[in-house]
Amino acid sequence: MVAEEALDGRYGRAPPRRNVLEVRGRTAGGTTLRSILPRRTREIGVRRALGAQAVDVLRLVWGQAVVLTLLGAAVGLGVALAGTELLRPLLFGVAPREAGTLAALTALLLAVCAAASLAAAWRATRIDPLVALRESE
Repeated sequence: MVAEEALDGRYGRAPPRRNVLEVRGRTAGGTTLRSILPRRTREIGVRRALGAQAVDVLRLVWGQAVVLTLLGAAVGLGVALAGTELLRPLLFGVAPREAGTLAALTALLLAVCAAASLAAAWRATRIDPLVALRESE
């Protein structure tokens, strides 16, 4: 009822979403991985040339991406929880800290980041060592 009234304009404007900062912080992780991987082409090429299997490269790249994702999730949750206290006066009929919502969004965003990281790690396994070493000089 209160949300409908807010959307109708009775309170001036609709209350802002409280998880905007969390979502923005987590989407930056995928961009970071996409910019790091091309710079590591030579390193991955050397590893492959020295005998690393594709699964080893996959585990290395994806493992590091998951660690960055978990770190981003922790920071994002901290910022989101701090931001809800600042937005408390603007929230009408909504609890600022809904554990179910935070848990569901965190799980969803972690799954999306893990899937995107897995795709990037899979691309890293396709790097040809000879081409990577030749192009990086």
